Amino acid sequence: MRVTARDDQHRVLWGYVGSRETVKQIHCLVATYDTLQQLIGEELDKSGVPVPEASEDPLASAASALAALESTLAWLRKSLQVKKPSEATLTRAKLIARIVSDANRQMTIEASSLKGMKSKSDHDAVR
Repeated sequence: MRVTARDDQHRVLWGYVGSRETVKQIHCLVATYDTLQQLIGEELDKSGVPVPEASEDPLASAASALAALESTLAWLRKSLQVKKPSEATLTRAKLIARIVSDANRQMTIEASSLKGMKSKSDHDAVR
């Protein structure tokens, strides 16, 4: 399978070649082309280089990041709590499901490599 993304002028932004099995992986090889690299460069120039949080206390930084994530999740949950779901609510729900599923997969993959962490399946079994 070959997939490419193009801009409104049909310039190739990125391309992926893979199979049904590899497309299920979050981390996979994707070729980026000049147009995408230029666009990303322009955006980075506008917003500046990301600066990691310079906290002296990694536990406080982690707790702050988790609190921000929990706040975002509460906001997303609240947006789905309606008396009568409209078409807009259903569309929003589909997007939220995709966004949250992707984020959860990414966090699970990243966290599974941390030393001293129980696997997510171990954590789910305890609940």
